Amino acid sequence: MRDYRDILGGLSLILIGLYAAIYSFVLLRIGSLSNMGPGFAPASMGIILVFLGLGIMVPAFLRAGAWPSGDLRAFLAVSASVATFAILLRPFGLIPAIFGLTFVAYLSDDSMTLLGRLCVAAGLCLGATLIFVVALGVQIPILNWPW
Repeated sequence: MRDYRDILGGLSLILIGLYAAIYSFVLLRIGSLSNMGPGFAPASMGIILVFLGLGIMVPAFLRAGAWPSGDLRAFLAVSASVATFAILLRPFGLIPAIFGLTFVAYLSDDSMTLLGRLCVAAGLCLGATLIFVVALGVQIPILNWPW
């Protein structure tokens, strides 16, 4: 009697959190609450992820669930979309990178129309621009044409 999907999901959160926390503690200066170093936020988020993963994984040992079935097409499409974003961001800017990410990710699902995909991509571009460029002041080109 185990919910394997939540066990695997919780375990993946624990592993990612441990990696982030250990990386931060070993390679970055943590600092203190009043004088935070560059490793404070990733270490804190890593520790929070570990506890969230435990909160998901531990109760899953007490309930029944099916073994998760994998969808290779979705896994490859989402992985390729992250790579597309990374490749397009620096030379072309945030908006083309998000459009590329969105359309490559939608290769895993045929249920949305082209207009729907364009609306999702436009909404993501607007949201990312407002949050990262306007609100947080991240120095990233919004639109860049390398030629």
